[in-house]
Amino acid sequence: MPKFNSITEKALFTNRAKEFYGTFAEIGAGQEVVRHFFHAGSASGSIAKSMSAYDKAISDDIYGKETRYVCESRLKQMLKHEYDLLINRLDSSRGADTRFFVYANTVTTHPEQGGHAWMGIDFQKTPRSEISRVVVHVRLHDDNRLSQQEAVGIIGVNLVYGSFYLSDDPKALIESLKDHLGTRRCEIDMVRFDGSGNEDLDHRELSLHLVRKQLAKATMFGPNGEILQPAEVLYKKDVLVQRGAFRPVTKVNADMCRSALVEFVRDRKLDENNVITIMELSLNSLLDGEEVEDDQHVKDFLHRATLLQAMGHHVLVSSYPEYYLLSRFLNTLSTSNLAMVIGTPRLLDIFDEQYYNNVDGGILEAIGKLFRNKMHIYAYPWLGDDERLLTAYNLGVARSLEGLYRYLLDNNYISALDNYAPELPRLRLSSKEVLDRIQEKDASWKDLVPDSVSELIMAKGLFGASD
Repeated sequence: MPKFNSITEKALFTNRAKEFYGTFAEIGAGQEVVRHFFHAGSASGSIAKSMSAYDKAISDDIYGKETRYVCESRLKQMLKHEYDLLINRLDSSRGADTRFFVYANTVTTHPEQGGHAWMGIDFQKTPRSEISRVVVHVRLHDDNRLSQQEAVGIIGVNLVYGSFYLSDDPKALIESLKDHLGTRRCEIDMVRFDGSGNEDLDHRELSLHLVRKQLAKATMFGPNGEILQPAEVLYKKDVLVQRGAFRPVTKVNADMCRSALVEFVRDRKLDENNVITIMELSLNSLLDGEEVEDDQHVKDFLHRATLLQAMGHHVLVSSYPEYYLLSRFLNTLSTSNLAMVIGTPRLLDIFDEQYYNNVDGGILEAIGKLFRNKMHIYAYPWLGDDERLLTAYNLGVARSLEGLYRYLLDNNYISALDNYAPELPRLRLSSKEVLDRIQEKDASWKDLVPDSVSELIMAKGLFGASD
């Protein structure tokens, strides 16, 4: 493929190909994508129709009723409606040698809070072939509406071009979405490939690729492996998150989640059916100092994800090394109750000032962001090297931080879990120890993980397990 010096050159190349012909439908933030194709020249080569419906009543009349207008369901309505019209009107006259497409987006911009956009394209890989689809969710970070609209236009052109020329290489298509834009103006936190030619894709691996290539700070998939947009999933939900390596998930990991969930529901008087448990895999724990593009690392990641999904959890992959950054991210997505469960050794790390040398306000700023709004930490006990059970109430933070720590305890920002399975903290068990036993063919590892996990590891031969 040629190299382009500007987004205009990319749009012009697509127009001049005269192989692709279709509709642009954009609602919410202007005709930013089709504008590039019009301005580039030779637009008659690719554009059959351009349209927009700003008024909600008109939009509903065209695409059907919708309670939310910047969401995936509205995008899908737009794609289906416009594609059906396009085929009905033009297939008989030019379908034999034309690859039809419909690009659509629904966008909202905001100067303070940032905006977001759903974008998608239905297209034919060959004339009269079955539809292939790419759906993208974008979070816009520019501090003014015009810049956010400009970003939408650039990503949209990249999506159209990428779908035509890079659809056989999904990772290359993903990386191309930020061409001519940079990495700080927006995040692409969800990409889904559906339809013809995409049946065998593992979207969990593509989620990892989004984070590793810095297109997103975090991305999510559900218990069935379905790719999800975090804000959509967490909307009006209460959230309990557990960070770990989960390599593999152990009985201690499972008990941490169980005991924290019981306390979370009781403390906040929540409906347990409205609580989402998220197991978060930090990119740091995935890399282990090596490149995650290595096939073995990717396979290892998928093994961890498979086990967590089988236990019914949502999985979040993030590049947030510090807990306060993870908390800030969750606070941008959910206005409901938030909690984390962590082992006491990790709680001690949170109160280690060396981790905040690059934060302007040091540990005070970080702690303020960590416990913003309704965030709460449940601390799971751990057996110390001196055989003493370490809890949130005998943690032993630095003397200079004792007052701050006592304030957080007294005001119920942190609490100790006491409903744990008594034998588990005394195992002083790490995932690494379990992994070592699996790979050394030491069958005792089966006693250290939940039965369902043990069965799945053996059935699928995960982490090198074998009979």
